[in-house]
Amino acid sequence: MALVIVAFACAHGQSNSLLIGKWKTSYNDDGEKGFITYEIKTVDGKLKGHTQYIEDDKGNGEDYSSLVLKNIRFSDGKGKATYVIEYEGETYEAEASLTLVDVNTLKIHYSYMGYSDTETWKRVK
Repeated sequence: MALVIVAFACAHGQSNSLLIGKWKTSYNDDGEKGFITYEIKTVDGKLKGHTQYIEDDKGNGEDYSSLVLKNIRFSDGKGKATYVIEYEGETYEAEASLTLVDVNTLKIHYSYMGYSDTETWKRVK
C-alpha cells in the first residue's frame, strides 16, 4: 500500500503526462446505458481529448471521433479545460474542472446553460 501512495504522490508532481492515455466512462441517455472511450494525447504540441469509441450495454459499438477536451491546463492533480459538447448538430463549449483522484480515475466537472455534470473517467489498461 505504501508503494502505491508513494507512486501517486510522485506522479502528482508531474503535469500533463498523467492525463495521456485512454479513458472510459459510462452514461445514461433516456434510460439506456452506454460507454464512451476517450483518448487524451498531445496534438500539435497541445494536450487534447477525443472520443474514440461508443458502445451500448449489449456490447454493440462503433468508432467515433470528436474533440471533447481542449485548452487543457493541468498541474499537481488539478486543472481546467474547455469541454466541447455536440448536441443536435450544434457545438457548445463549457469551462471544465479536472481532478485526478488517483492515477486511474479522472473527474471532469462542467456546467453549461443550467446543465451541470460530473463525469468519472477510468483509465483503460
